[in-house]
Amino acid sequence: MKHLASLLLLTPVAVALAAPEAPLSTAPVQQDLKEIRQQINTLKKDLRTKESDRAEASDALKASAAAVAEASRLLQELEQQQGQTQQALHQLQQEILKVTQQVNKNRQRVSRILKAQYVNRHSADPLALFLQQDNPNRFARDLSYYGYLARAQQQEFDQLHERLTELDALSSRLESEQTKLARLEEERQKRKASLVNQ
Repeated sequence: MKHLASLLLLTPVAVALAAPEAPLSTAPVQQDLKEIRQQINTLKKDLRTKESDRAEASDALKASAAAVAEASRLLQELEQQQGQTQQALHQLQQEILKVTQQVNKNRQRVSRILKAQYVNRHSADPLALFLQQDNPNRFARDLSYYGYLARAQQQEFDQLHERLTELDALSSRLESEQTKLARLEEERQKRKASLVNQ
């Protein structure tokens, strides 16, 4: 009897367990799953797009960094060239100053020579010396002396001409270096501006 009573007690539980469940409506669950899948797919697409955008931005950043490095290197080279040109310009200015001083000294000597020639124009004439031949030895000595003076004077004139030619050449080089320096400065400013814009 004990078994029967326990069977009777368990029967409703067994019946309840063995009885098929009432069919639940799966349509809302399926719809929810479908919406969740669509959201997941949309999120995946967004993620791929963002990763692609991030990769493009990373590539653009690398390219920009390379361009900035190149522009910076070129700017440094230009600044170095500009420094060398400024140094050459300074040396040229020093040379021009030196040659100008030499030219002024040569001009002063030539001026004194020309003044002395003007003052002594009658006594230095070889024909006048020949006609005054009271002493042939003196005539030969004076003639030799005036020859030395004439050669020294010619040497002064030649030196003055050389210095003036050298001064013209140095002035041309100076102008060329100044033009080069201006061009380098303009190039440096452009590079600097492009570097700032990047």
